[in-house]
Amino acid sequence: MINKENNIRFVALKTLQQVVELDYQAVQRHKQTIIDCLKDHDIVIKKKALDLLYQICTTANVKSIVKELMGFLPGAEKEFKEELAQKICRAVEKHAPNKKWQLDTVLKVLTLAGADVQENFVCSLINLIASTSEL
Repeated sequence: MINKENNIRFVALKTLQQVVELDYQAVQRHKQTIIDCLKDHDIVIKKKALDLLYQICTTANVKSIVKELMGFLPGAEKEFKEELAQKICRAVEKHAPNKKWQLDTVLKVLTLAGADVQENFVCSLINLIASTSEL
């Protein structure tokens, strides 16, 4: 029975990924269900949900999505933690409402994920600090 449920979740997430380009709002309405899929034991389901959350991330919802994703960093298994940290950092770089929030958030990711954060995000953070006098 669990396999059937995972298959259904996988198909649903895959379908939502196809629909997001056509009807963003329809997918956005399922945000909490997608977040709940990050609790699944199946790494494939988690990665599909993460990809979909990244797709629906905008400047308007980046804070809430990133907050939810950050909650999964401490307990994430190694094979998922790196991808999770990467998607959070990408979303923050792309949609941050301001430089201070971007800095604070990436620093939290570095604290929670440590060596699982790719070096290019550390370099981007250093460039952000160097190029933004108020930071």
